[in-house]
Amino acid sequence: MVTDVVTSSVHPEGFRDLRRAKAKPLRVAYGEPLPLRGTSGGDEPARPRRLRQPASVGRMAATASGQQHQRVGQLPEDVRSCYRFFAFYLANGTLCLDLLDGIDYRPALMKFGSTLEQVMAIFSNVLDVDEHGRVTNAGDAEWRAAQYIRRHCDREYTIEPPFEDWELELP
Repeated sequence: MVTDVVTSSVHPEGFRDLRRAKAKPLRVAYGEPLPLRGTSGGDEPARPRRLRQPASVGRMAATASGQQHQRVGQLPEDVRSCYRFFAFYLANGTLCLDLLDGIDYRPALMKFGSTLEQVMAIFSNVLDVDEHGRVTNAGDAEWRAAQYIRRHCDREYTIEPPFEDWELELP
């Protein structure tokens, strides 16, 4: 399996600095060494790193009754897709346009990070997945997260219905 990896420089204190990095996609296969530059400005040799395929991908496990089933360990495809779209809409400024149209909320989310953390927690807490791994309320989860963003950017906005404690809980 081949994937694109974006390399970046690393700040001396350990924080990734993606804005300054001249990121360039690199084609690598799982298990191949990934050359990364060091933190001292690029003079030190590349350190090999390996990408690992999730343990649950393509592996089957037998139950006590002998039935084969897919191991749990990776989120179902529908859930991963839901998170991917939510992140895209959030970063693109197109999340719930009927509620957030005309509000550039992205700078407010990135200023301290805790606002973005809360938005992701609300989305995760509200998101519901059925026994088959399918998301049943992606629109509701996006809407509740968008309501929090709107309230953060517009103090006049009233959230209806008000958030319950379980929706705001940070896991």
